[in-house]
Amino acid sequence: MDSKIVPKKSTQQNKVPSTTDLILGEIAINYADQKLYGRHPGTGDVVEIGGGGGGGAGPTGPAGASGATGPSGSTGLQGDIGFPGFKYDSRRVLSNQYIAGEIIEYGGSYYICIANNDALPPTGAIGVYWNPYSFIGATGTIGLTGATGLAGDVGATGATGIGDAGATGATGATGLAGDVGATGATGVAPSNTILKNTSDLTPVNFLRVLTQTDYDALTPKDDNTIYFIK
Repeated sequence: MDSKIVPKKSTQQNKVPSTTDLILGEIAINYADQKLYGRHPGTGDVVEIGGGGGGGAGPTGPAGASGATGPSGSTGLQGDIGFPGFKYDSRRVLSNQYIAGEIIEYGGSYYICIANNDALPPTGAIGVYWNPYSFIGATGTIGLTGATGLAGDVGATGATGIGDAGATGATGATGLAGDVGATGATGVAPSNTILKNTSDLTPVNFLRVLTQTDYDALTPKDDNTIYFIK
């Protein structure tokens, strides 16, 4: 009698059997991943058999080269050279002691006189007699960003694994033929006679059972009746 071999199986994706799931010689199938597993006879580790399934992804292509650094922005225009300034001298008490265009330092900041006056910046109206002043020229425009380097080539696709075809299962044995049934007994031949007064094939309405003597004495005989002689 043929033996049926039923391997262990799983339909869970990425499920790999452990060494406690298989003994040496046993195999397991993962239908979701289309992979076959068994234990290595030398190491005892669970390994994939045949390498079936799709090839692995190709290696990542190298990174594209960095884009060139954009050119530096042009240097801003140099600020105008201010008028020679001087520190406030409290002994200057003459009227209109500050002349339009003069620059002074006061409290660590610089101011330019925009109208003749004798008021210090803290007491003189900003925008009327004084405006803040800076000796620093305007900042140059920032250079354009360099173009991004081209992307690296995509790695080649890995070769598709070729799994070994499984062996064809043995053909099952042909079942035994059933015994021939016994021949039925021969039926008993009827001993009575069925008579119909006419030989036509028209339908009949009645059936009558009588003796031959009664049949012979019956007058008239009905054409739509069948007579059974007993």
